[in-house]
Amino acid sequence: MDTPESIIIGINLIIHFLGYSMIYPRLAGGDIKKLGINSMLANLVALAVSGFIFWDTGVEFSLILFSVNWFWFCLTVYLVIDFPLSLYYTNKYDIDPD
Repeated sequence: MDTPESIIIGINLIIHFLGYSMIYPRLAGGDIKKLGINSMLANLVALAVSGFIFWDTGVEFSLILFSVNWFWFCLTVYLVIDFPLSLYYTNKYDIDPD
C-alpha cells in the first residue's frame, strides 16, 4: 500500500467487508431503507478517514481518464465497490427495492 490510490481503495474495501459481512446483516437485515442509511453512514466514514489522511495535501488521484482530488476518488471508488455488493446483498436477503 504505497500509493495514495491503494490506501483509499484499502480503506473502502475494509469498510465494505465489515459492513456487508457483519454490520448490515445485524442492523439492516432485509430492510432496504436501513441498508441505504447504513451504507450512507459507511460512505461518510470512508470519506472522513480519507479526508483525515489526505486533506490539504495536494495529492492528485488518477481515475482512468483524468486526475481528481481525494474526495472524488474516494466517492467514486466507494460507489464502484458498493454497487455489485449491494446487488449481491439484496439478492441474498431477498430485498425488494420497492
